Amino acid sequence: MKHYLIIQTAFLGDAILSTPLISSLYNTNDDCDIDIICDVRGLPIFETNPYLNRIIVFNKSQNKWLNFIRIVRIIRNENYDCILLPHRSFTSALAARLAKTSCRIGFNKSKFSFLYSNIIKYQQKHEIERNLDLLYPLAKEYKFSHPEIFPLEKEIQKVGSLIKKNGLDDFVAIAPGTKWKTKQWLPEYFKRLALYILLDAELPDKIVIIGGKEDIALCRYISNDKKNIYNFCGKLSIRESYQLIKNAKFIVCNDSASVHLGSAAQIKVVVIYGSTVPEFGFYPYGENHIIIENNNLKCRPCGIHGHQKCPKGHFKCIMEILPEFVYYKIKTSAV
Repeated sequence: MKHYLIIQTAFLGDAILSTPLISSLYNTNDDCDIDIICDVRGLPIFETNPYLNRIIVFNKSQNKWLNFIRIVRIIRNENYDCILLPHRSFTSALAARLAKTSCRIGFNKSKFSFLYSNIIKYQQKHEIERNLDLLYPLAKEYKFSHPEIFPLEKEIQKVGSLIKKNGLDDFVAIAPGTKWKTKQWLPEYFKRLALYILLDAELPDKIVIIGGKEDIALCRYISNDKKNIYNFCGKLSIRESYQLIKNAKFIVCNDSASVHLGSAAQIKVVVIYGSTVPEFGFYPYGENHIIIENNNLKCRPCGIHGHQKCPKGHFKCIMEILPEFVYYKIKTSAV
């Protein structure tokens, strides 16, 4: 039996985009165990994944280096046959090398990539496909699957009850939150778009809003207790939010983890890009999605993650994408 380790300690969206790597590695090997090291942010995605043998949480926010030493000891004791590193941090590379695992596969653009035994070219394509390139030293062909999230039965039942109780047989999902301000479409724009959707007889007559506890004020502003807008922000877990949007006609969101929740749910995603661009490889996976961005600015992109304020001070990448234009794109895309 082969024993593999994947190190993915990045953001929630990165965790979702790592799930095809996990399932493809599992399904390509007749007999293997796969462990993963993740940040607490990725735990909801990995802890119910049936392809994983063990989940090891690396808490980088508290006692980082003490936890790092603990992780190195765990890796060394497990005697892994191979470590795959989709996360490009130097701590991941260093941990793999200090653990003395002979096979260490990562990207050439990773920090400390010289510590890998197999270096894979980081290409300009979707992050899912980039991650799958890590399998090339192990198998020239592999069985691919789309991003997957696995809610528990009690979570499925909870969401089913919410849908039935509120009569959510035809609805649109809106996820207005993001960690980076230069990636966030304006709250008043989300609010106006919601009204346009509700007033259109050809579009769903109900809207659900999802988000984390940090988005409660934002989501309350957008919903404003208006009839037919259901605000579930802060009331659902990540897996419950995923289960809910599986039933949506489409989801409107920023360049955030919600894009990849929509991809995993295999629904249409309407994503609005501000300071970032789809070319980074974090666009909705699949076909028939709606990508909206301001291509008239030379200052885009201004960073791969975004910023808390516009470096130029004008914020045109977001300000100039009006809700009327987004509504028009939705209407003309045959959703």
